[in-house]
Amino acid sequence: MKKLIIALFMFGLLMVAPQVQADELPSCDDLAEMANSLEDLTNALSELGTITEGDEVDNALGDMVEGLSMVARIEDDPYLSRSVKQLSEAWENMEGEKLMSALNKVIEDFDVILGKECTQ
Repeated sequence: MKKLIIALFMFGLLMVAPQVQADELPSCDDLAEMANSLEDLTNALSELGTITEGDEVDNALGDMVEGLSMVARIEDDPYLSRSVKQLSEAWENMEGEKLMSALNKVIEDFDVILGKECTQ
């Protein structure tokens, strides 16, 4: 549980800087760290198993969904936007299997953005 909260916290910290300049995508280093945090989060959620509505993990997931939505909007990426929407719906409906599936899709789409923005 502590590992999960730390992963969510780190993801949240990385999302603070882009909020200051909401029209710019985070740096490549920040994008890479976010991608790593998303993978850590997936592993931690698998270990945790259950999320209770209104607890720290649930609230942190909401912040993460909001941050990912911002990246999708800034990047104007329809694939990431769609997968983040699915993640948001699964989180709002507290559907664990759909949440994990959507999170895995978000990771795939996020990796595409990372490759596109940071591989030159």
